[in-house]
Amino acid sequence: MKQKSILKEIFKNIFWTLAKIIPIKQNLIILESNYEFQDNAKALYLKMMEMNLNQNYEIKYLVKNKKLISQGFSSENFVEVGGTIGKIRQAWYYMRAKYCFYTHHFLGIRRKSGQIRVFLTHGVPLKNSTGQFGPASHHTNIISTSEFSAKLRVKTFFDEGLEKVLNLGFPRNDSLIGELKNEIQLPILKEKEFNKIIVWLPTFKRMKNSQRNDFSDDRESDISIISKEFFTELNTLLKKKKILLLIKFHPNQDLSYIEKINFENIVSLTNKELLKTGTELYDLLNISDALITDYSSVYIDYLLCDKPIAFELGDFESYLKGRGFLVENPLDYMPGSKLYSSNDFLNFIEDVEKGRDEFSEQRQNIKNLFHENQDENSAERIIKYFNLK
Repeated sequence: MKQKSILKEIFKNIFWTLAKIIPIKQNLIILESNYEFQDNAKALYLKMMEMNLNQNYEIKYLVKNKKLISQGFSSENFVEVGGTIGKIRQAWYYMRAKYCFYTHHFLGIRRKSGQIRVFLTHGVPLKNSTGQFGPASHHTNIISTSEFSAKLRVKTFFDEGLEKVLNLGFPRNDSLIGELKNEIQLPILKEKEFNKIIVWLPTFKRMKNSQRNDFSDDRESDISIISKEFFTELNTLLKKKKILLLIKFHPNQDLSYIEKINFENIVSLTNKELLKTGTELYDLLNISDALITDYSSVYIDYLLCDKPIAFELGDFESYLKGRGFLVENPLDYMPGSKLYSSNDFLNFIEDVEKGRDEFSEQRQNIKNLFHENQDENSAERIIKYFNLK
């Protein structure tokens, strides 16, 4: 063990020595999103490729497994970082990249070399995530959507880093607005008959492979409203109204706390299923008619669609006393129907089917609070800001 520790220390010293003397590669861009091909980093990458930045820049996307990337993308732009060799490869890019864009794990280590490290984030932090993203000093810039959103973001850094925030908007939100560039190839959309689509996106409350629990008390289920009896009743109503309900659980969710869902008009989707068909979650949101969520920041992005939102809040008090929020009176920032019971849920389905929408004005006010830019040009703004075009 002592020899292993000595070798580790030697390797660390060599690494930091190299990091000081190896020059930055001025045209090298690296991106990351929890080492998957997703979220703001993916949207920014796609815009870079659309604008042909790869003609002047070497662009590398760091992933755990290149095979999981759907077809149609050049494999040479993806770098696997798993295992010992992968970690060495990753460190090499950390040292040399001029531009680092990331949503989860910060990239880049050069503090005095002009290296640009941009935390794209993965949403506005309404939930309390203080201290979960390291110190603000890790980043040269932090992307946000508005002055109000920026103040929430720096709370997660113990009120540091406001001067680093750029309110340029999130790249992933560009596909929420306007016409889709490509038809969604999700088989379920061709197999089912429906007039409207509702997407249900619960946030994770118990992290898989972790002891983390965001409730104040222990629970048998992470979503209080899910039960076989309720879903049978819900499916009957959805069939009658010709509405398709798509449920996409958070990739971090421990699914052992979720009852299995297998109904005709209620379909559960996984990340892998979306990835296989090249389906973007935000493309699905674009064509949806309404959103159901809880405390997930996805609803803040969805405000740009100006469509009905409902919040499943059967566990609100327990979540409030557990993980909690960065704002006082969080319900004031949730412009939509509040679902505390199965009847509330069924009533929302009826409202969507009949086109009843009593929260339109409130949504507009909250949208203006969270979004300074309400267009589909966030990725391009970031590219232009850093003079990459």
